[in-house]
Amino acid sequence: REKLEALEAPGGAADLKAMTDRERAEHKRAKGNEAFKAGEHTQAAVLYTEALALDATNHLCFSNRSACWLQTGHYDKALSDAEACVALDSAYVKGHFRQGLALSALKRFGEAAAAFGKALDLDPGSKQIQSSLQMAQMQAVRSARS
Repeated sequence: REKLEALEAPGGAADLKAMTDRERAEHKRAKGNEAFKAGEHTQAAVLYTEALALDATNHLCFSNRSACWLQTGHYDKALSDAEACVALDSAYVKGHFRQGLALSALKRFGEAAAAFGKALDLDPGSKQIQSSLQMAQMQAVRSARS
């Protein structure tokens, strides 16, 4: 964190070349988070992609980029990144939740319900996950009738 703050400081002594790949990836992820919060979802996805090129083991970058893809309507990419996230860290709730959101957007409601179920197992008190699970289950029943 200190290196990142020094990098941000005007005339800071830290140099990107002196940072490890993991530190540079974390810097890119932090920049991606800023872009996402500013509503710049495509730019955020680019920054998360750059971070992953430096550190492909960062589950947070996959999860965050999945959120970008969800926001921009690229549901197949969102699903792929959410799956990569949970493959790296199966206990990360947001990875399972975003997997469920992507599957719902792709109208794969049964699979979405399973992903939301895993997320709920990890965070049983989440009203958002409970609601999403119920919606996916209801949609799965409806689509089975069609």
